[in-house]
Amino acid sequence: MAAAGLPYTCGTDIWSLGTVASILLLGAFPYRPAEDSSQAMKAAILIGQPEPTFEGPLGLGTTPDALNMLRWLLCRDPAKRPSATDVLRLPWLQENNP
Repeated sequence: MAAAGLPYTCGTDIWSLGTVASILLLGAFPYRPAEDSSQAMKAAILIGQPEPTFEGPLGLGTTPDALNMLRWLLCRDPAKRPSATDVLRLPWLQENNP
């Protein structure tokens, strides 16, 4: 997500990939504010509180490499997120892509 005032970049798409990957791998959104509303979710994402949660109903078998990938994709600082090429080179994707 492009934070207020920041430009939309490839880093924004990488963050979105991290959100979708989190839902697919863990069965839950990475951001879980106390209040269950779209406004609370947006606020949680924009201010970074609470921090992303890397647990969920499907996450019991999620590997450490997959969780590390999610952490990197959801890094708050867009400049520290991987590029799409970096993501494709991650060992977790290479090992699971014959």
